[in-house]
Amino acid sequence: MAAADTEALYVEALAPGVEPETLNVSVSGSTLRIAGETRRVAGDVPPDAFHRRERATGTFVRHMALPSAVDEHTVQADSTHGLLTVTLPKTAKAKPTQVAVQVREASASTLAEREGTIHGRANGCRSCNADASHDGEHTPSRA
Repeated sequence: MAAADTEALYVEALAPGVEPETLNVSVSGSTLRIAGETRRVAGDVPPDAFHRRERATGTFVRHMALPSAVDEHTVQADSTHGLLTVTLPKTAKAKPTQVAVQVREASASTLAEREGTIHGRANGCRSCNADASHDGEHTPSRA
């Protein structure tokens, strides 16, 4: 599972039975790599005596494409009760920036200049292509 906020990306991966010392988490460019090993639990029953095993053993590797740039040098990984949590702080470039909105009084000339135009185009009558001063009333023509 992956999540994000303005400061970091977060990845949670299930790793039941994986010893934390076998986990290897790395970031290269925009790819997160998680590798590890699940070892067979030593017991009195020989491996060939099992009818069915629900737990795979051996090494594994997972790669995940990251949606934004992260600071590779400050990545943190924690393993608790079979849950691996990786925190990937975003680079300053990847973080959203707050833009201050400046409020100023509109002058009468500015409003007058804007009047009669919408999105840079003159407001006109679509029926007869008259300019913005047209009152919009039409009389039907009789033939």
